[in-house]
Amino acid sequence: MTTVRKKIVTAARWGIDHEPQIHYGETRPIPLVRRLPLTTDCSGFVTLCYYLAGAPDPNGNGYSGYGWTGTLLRHLTPIGPVDVREGDIVVWGSYPGRHCAIVLEADDDPLLCSHGMERGPIAIRFSAECRYQPPTVSWLSGLSGRHGASVEALAGAAGDEVRNERHPGSGGDDGREHRQDAPAVRSEPSDADEQDGGARPFEARRGA
Repeated sequence: MTTVRKKIVTAARWGIDHEPQIHYGETRPIPLVRRLPLTTDCSGFVTLCYYLAGAPDPNGNGYSGYGWTGTLLRHLTPIGPVDVREGDIVVWGSYPGRHCAIVLEADDDPLLCSHGMERGPIAIRFSAECRYQPPTVSWLSGLSGRHGASVEALAGAAGDEVRNERHPGSGGDDGREHRQDAPAVRSEPSDADEQDGGARPFEARRGA
């Protein structure tokens, strides 16, 4: 795992470790600061982890403080399930997307960092998260350009320490998370989930 990917995972695990002090809310501008308490949503937390790691803005907005699942889908490079690596991003739902998470461990059933409700961020397996999300899944690389050029070396030049400072930028919001219909608690899968087959193992998607 490269240094930048390690930093993304480290930032995500920091969120998991401090889950009681991190709250769910569609806050814009996205808080780009490693300070608690913190309120943000799924795409906001993904953006924060990339920012703290010194990686490029996964929304393509230069860390203006604005972005959502739709900007992740528009800006990032789609990859196949077999190419998923630590620090990559998964988005559920067709454009504009419904939920996103960061890959902590890439294996047959990736371990994810998911911040989709008040209880979060949490570590959860891909197959478990699929029980509560739409069947359409997009795997995205935040560290490759649209034409496959790696930007990891450029991102690594941001420094060896996870950043703690607030970014001063601001900008205009072009959308918001489409999570209003998400379950308030993760107890039982919905009827739609059951019709779709419930949890879907990562291995089953490799041929998609």
